[in-house]
Amino acid sequence: MTRNEFLQELTDGLQGQVSNQEFQDSLQYYIQYIDSEVRKGRSEEEVINELGSGRLIAKSIIDAKGTENQRNNENNTYQESPKQEQGKERKKGFHAEQEGDKIKFKYGRFDFTSWYAKVLYALAAILLIALVFGIIILGLYVVLPVLVIVGIAWVIIMIIKGLLQR
Repeated sequence: MTRNEFLQELTDGLQGQVSNQEFQDSLQYYIQYIDSEVRKGRSEEEVINELGSGRLIAKSIIDAKGTENQRNNENNTYQESPKQEQGKERKKGFHAEQEGDKIKFKYGRFDFTSWYAKVLYALAAILLIALVFGIIILGLYVVLPVLVIVGIAWVIIMIIKGLLQR
């Protein structure tokens, strides 16, 4: 991985996840660290390989910032650029977003904690209950007559056995 690829991964991982100041500080730290190690005689590739994935470092920074905020009981607010806001809309798959004190679980733009999701949950529960009762009723219409026929056959066999033993 090259220096530019590493810094791009770090940038992609941090953008929109931390304050602008935290973003700039982190990026500057790793640029200075790489430069410092290269001046000591190490190759750029060796330093980058030692650091590892820029995305993993970004996640660590985000996690550490979240832990620090919980400890200090502070809410970091910052202005997102239009590019960062577009990035939010492009999120795919399952993810969580924090808005104030609430955590919203989403798939793409579908919010699992919204009122319309709760309506869908209720409809799904009603459908599931109807399906279960439908299977039970269908079972009664099929299984009950079979049981009656088997019972009658068993009684007839017992009567015939009794008659033959006399």
